[in-house]
Amino acid sequence: MPGRCTICCCGTLVLSLLLALLVCNMRIQGKTETAELFRLVRENGYPIESHIATTSDGMHLKMFRLPREGGHPVLLQHGVLDSAWMWVISQEFKPPAFQLYDAGYDVWLGNNRGNCFSTAWNHSVRPTESETFWNFSFEEMGTLDFPAQVGKLLEETGSERMSYVGHSQGSTQFFIAAQAPGVKDLVRNKIDLFVALSPVAYIGQATSPILAFVDIHAESTMGTFPLSVDAAMDSSAVRDSDHMLCVLSRGKLCELVMDAVVGGNWMESPRSISAYFNHFPVGSSVKDITHFAQLMRSGRFQRFDYGSAGNSLRYNSQSPPEYNLSKLTVPTALFFGQYDAWVAPADARKLLQDVNSAVVFHKEYPGFGHSTWQVGNKEAGYWVRDLLVQLRQRRQPAKPASVLEAAVPIGLSASSAPAAALAASTAALAALVASAVIWSFRGSRRSSQNLEPLLHA
Repeated sequence: MPGRCTICCCGTLVLSLLLALLVCNMRIQGKTETAELFRLVRENGYPIESHIATTSDGMHLKMFRLPREGGHPVLLQHGVLDSAWMWVISQEFKPPAFQLYDAGYDVWLGNNRGNCFSTAWNHSVRPTESETFWNFSFEEMGTLDFPAQVGKLLEETGSERMSYVGHSQGSTQFFIAAQAPGVKDLVRNKIDLFVALSPVAYIGQATSPILAFVDIHAESTMGTFPLSVDAAMDSSAVRDSDHMLCVLSRGKLCELVMDAVVGGNWMESPRSISAYFNHFPVGSSVKDITHFAQLMRSGRFQRFDYGSAGNSLRYNSQSPPEYNLSKLTVPTALFFGQYDAWVAPADARKLLQDVNSAVVFHKEYPGFGHSTWQVGNKEAGYWVRDLLVQLRQRRQPAKPASVLEAAVPIGLSASSAPAAALAASTAALAALVASAVIWSFRGSRRSSQNLEPLLHA
């Protein structure tokens, strides 16, 4: 395990790079991103429309829909610092959103507060200048964003039931929603299947360098937001520089950065990673990342830790209360990655023990990391077939479809052409940073352990 000095030195540079990429990708209220996503989906022959879900605290969350008349609705919810793009970006196998639509489902793509699609609210103060806007973590995504998006989906479709697929943080917010007062009944009555890709609850054994860095510098990082990104958002050269870095390095640079943030491996595609980094990271709060870092330090799945005094005021306890995973009753399918830098085998086993009674399927995918689900190579695409099997067992799609049909590769365009000088200089710095981090952390990757005995103990 690397020392704290190594984490501090390399982590500072990586966080700076990550925040720079974040600024590059927060595109003027998501208008550019929306147009690009619409174009990509339509170019591949699929219908798409957008909807706004408004939360009880006034946040406007943009949702996308690939409408299928009579199809059973499925909501796909992205992970941390991510967006709806993750479900349509694969360059090596047909993206999950398209495969679900082909199988007869009414596909919805959610966006949590703070990403490029969801930075509007019912207040006169601009979100980028408001501390109140950025005062959230994944708990608010579970208690506020989840019911708003589920409610919007059910309202538009008229459906009584739906399925939910969450990646990483998308699963975390579901775990919280399933036990939150005022939300848990919605989960129990309306969700017929919960699918979790790289489910994040316990992460005490996580090896993500960025989490380690934020954990060490929790107090200082909490002061990073709000960010002023107005000038950067108006510059097309800066906005697209991160994608250009991937192009110049044939995807290798962004592979290294991804390895530093969520872990990477041989099952991931440089071509998909290059396209993915044109739309990642796309926003969240530092409080959100800090909350995850707190989970890593404590080894507990708990509410945000404000310190003894702050906890006493908010929770009437010096320690933050733990979330109760035993409250989960919805049929649950868990998809784990063998080399996941956020979900280590020991943490996966602990989660399985806590939600055992709700689990209808679980599997560890050899060679998979935290983001292989969206940027995997051609061989990795078979996981979508398992997803479709689980969905079909719970609910028949709108039309007969072979869910076991092999995933086929498709080519998706990704355009950007920033100034060469800017890209080259930034690439040099980023390559140095990423190489240093990966050199320090690669040795810490844990070996996989068989999870099968747990559900039969």
